[in-house]
Amino acid sequence: MFLIYKHVLHGLRKVFREEGFKKLFTGGTSATTRGVLVTISQTAFEDQINEVKSILEIFVSKAVNR
Repeated sequence: MFLIYKHVLHGLRKVFREEGFKKLFTGGTSATTRGVLVTISQTAFEDQINEVKSILEIFVSKAVNR
């Protein structure tokens, strides 16, 4: 069955009427878990990049001062 919605509110209203309130939140747990994991990964990656940058800046500044 292929569903066509006119706009977002039409889709929400149709799901609410045909399937109930709980169906509006189907997949919410997996989407939230994915969001948390992506955020943690991005933050860890940014911290690693900043650490490498600071090490390289110290190395370059010492090489220039010689």
